[in-house]
Amino acid sequence: MVRRIHHCGPESLSRFGKPKDPFEGLPVVFHGIKKVFFDGFRARIAAFCPGGPISTQFLSQNGTALVVGDSIFVHGGLLPRHVSYGLEKINEEVRNWINGLSGRFSPIPCREEAGVVWLRKFSKELAKNCDCSTLEHVLSTIPGVKRMIMGHTIQKVGINGVCDDRAIRIDLIDS
Repeated sequence: MVRRIHHCGPESLSRFGKPKDPFEGLPVVFHGIKKVFFDGFRARIAAFCPGGPISTQFLSQNGTALVVGDSIFVHGGLLPRHVSYGLEKINEEVRNWINGLSGRFSPIPCREEAGVVWLRKFSKELAKNCDCSTLEHVLSTIPGVKRMIMGHTIQKVGINGVCDDRAIRIDLIDS
């Protein structure tokens, strides 16, 4: 049986409560930016911030560290402490944060300087400056994984590999 609503006015909607203002707490001025762009900046921040409509609908189900076959994909890179902390735990904490369920700040394994989204230990321009021994240790602690594929650091020479192609760097600034 289908029930039809004949009238849906403010009194009918009041049971849902007042929706949260998506702009609450966001800056209203952006120094160095023309005033004409302020509203657009605020809208983009509101859409992508934790709990925002774009972040919850399109980003919240993405893994921060994701094993596919014999490769692990991660934005910046992984260290032994990240694997010990738990990749599923990191993914869950980031998912909760993106959905607006765990406060204003991203989980520590993400926001620290050597976090999974900021790490550049395996992405340095010169292969000799990449830490292959740490990479080997990390890969040996993730069952079945032979390589780490990462972005975050633009590669001027195109997609490339270091450490015997166990670190594949794919950030070409095109994304």
